Formats: sequence, C-alpha cells, structure tokens
Amino acid sequence: MTNPVPWEKEVRVCGGAAGGGCGAGRACAPKAPAGFEAAVCMTQAGDHACPDGWTDGELDAFDEDFTDDRACTGCGCDPATVTCAGGKYTIYDDDSCGNGGSGPADVGFFCLYASNHMDDGSFSFRPTPGTPQDGVCNPSTPTGSIQKNGQTQICCQQSPAP
Repeated sequence: MTNPVPWEKEVRVCGGAAGGGCGAGRACAPKAPAGFEAAVCMTQAGDHACPDGWTDGELDAFDEDFTDDRACTGCGCDPATVTCAGGKYTIYDDDSCGNGGSGPADVGFFCLYASNHMDDGSFSFRPTPGTPQDGVCNPSTPTGSIQKNGQTQICCQQSPAP
C-alpha cells in the first residue's frame, strides 16, 4: 500500500486549570513543566483558522480511529501474449544422455531414455526449458483512501518570559 499512515507523530495535549487574578477577558495558566514547550495552546473541534496572535504553533490533530477503505484492483497477464525464448532437446545415441554406462543419468535438468520403445537400439534425450518472455500484463491499481476522524485544531502562543 502506498501512504500507509496519513499522519506522522503523536501529540499530547494536557489541560490545565485556569487560575484567578487575571484581567477581564484573560485566563491565567501555570508554567509548563520541564521538558515541555513553553507555550500556551487552545483547541477547537473541527477545521478552524487560528486567531491572530495564536499562530506560534498550529497543528491539525485527529483521533486515533480512522476509516481505511484502501484496496488494490487485481492484476493479471494475458496467457496468449506470453512467449518463450530458447528451449531445445538434446538427443543422444545411448541410454544415459552421453554419460556412458547403462540407464538414465540425472545430469542437468533430467534425462529420459527410450530403449524399451525401439527394436534395435536405444537413445536418450534431455530437454532444456525455454525462458518465458513478458506478455501483456495489467498492473494493480490502488483505490480508496483513509478518512481521518475527530479533527481538532490546536493553536499556540509562546509564553511570555517571567
């Protein structure tokens, strides 16, 4: 499958309780713990543009579950268009494909002998298979897509220095 996962990383969003003592239209939030980015973020369900001043970090996030209806059509070749190159039979005037001794010898592909089918002698032969050549083939075609669910827009603003 092409495009196995339409997203690249896991995002953790931690909620913090708003504190008191802030001016009208504002909310106070505790500083981020060590190891976290010094930013304050807000989330909005759906696909929304971030408000002015909240574009220091913008991220579209999605739920873990998704709908995957990707598939591939069948592929195949038309047997009537496949040909072979080469291939032959080597015939020997003994019953061991030219190896001396009696009976067939297992050398190369295989050895067949016909001593029981002739009145006054024997012979043997070894086939050399041909090499198949490309025919007319229809490649598989990918179809469908992954539909992401539960979109949330995350908008961030760098925390001011203390």
